[in-house]
Amino acid sequence: MDLYSKLCWKISCLMLLLFFCSHYSAFSNNSLSPIYTQHAGWYDHFYCQSKNYMKESLFLHKVLSSKQPQEILDVGCGTGTHMKNLEGMGYQCVGIDINDEMLNIARAKVKGEVFQADMREFNLARTFDAAISMFQVFNHNLTIEDALQTLLTIKNHLVSGAILVIDLLSNPHSSAGVKTTWYNDIKRVMRWKVDSKSRIFDMKVTYIQNGARYTSTLIFKLYSIVEMKDLLKQAGYNNIRFYDNYTLRQGTAFSQTLIAVAQVP
Repeated sequence: MDLYSKLCWKISCLMLLLFFCSHYSAFSNNSLSPIYTQHAGWYDHFYCQSKNYMKESLFLHKVLSSKQPQEILDVGCGTGTHMKNLEGMGYQCVGIDINDEMLNIARAKVKGEVFQADMREFNLARTFDAAISMFQVFNHNLTIEDALQTLLTIKNHLVSGAILVIDLLSNPHSSAGVKTTWYNDIKRVMRWKVDSKSRIFDMKVTYIQNGARYTSTLIFKLYSIVEMKDLLKQAGYNNIRFYDNYTLRQGTAFSQTLIAVAQVP
């Protein structure tokens, strides 16, 4: 190999390495964010007081009960509140999440097993009658490739006829905003903006306690009905439908929270 060929080969390798690193970190930066790690307890307290987990769990029951699933896989189970509610309705649940700090909280809440795993490439060596992925976990997939890989990996864990339910942030009501909430002496300030071209949702979450400030940045990709339907078809799902904000109303392009429901042939 002459000098020119060696140089070209080295440059190609470097470009490939840079692409891989940037591709991987685009997904993983959120998972390593302090909001999901050292502040997982604050995350749980804030959302348990402000998020209607029971409404969402009752919606899941309506959608899933027709198939009478025995065991549900919760992909991105977080601190386990959806799992806890579903277990209270008689379902058996298993959860995965990439953050062990979130799972430590979940383990104190739920009966089922929870495992630390990346939703794009996990293998539990078992199958389930249904799968859910709630609270915009799927929006952490910042590329179409990652989104498709996640859908395929979940499908590998589902039996024929199983139902998949995915909660998506699809159309925020404002392109930018600020929201402030409190939990005891902890103040939480959330600031967000949306890039309409890239459909990237950028949010900064700041916790303030006794004058100390802790800020995390979260990046999400917004998925439309058209994009999500195409991804589900590519991954081999059928009977695809969309609902609006945990109701049985049909989802539209204006739905802020879009619920995708699909079935394994």
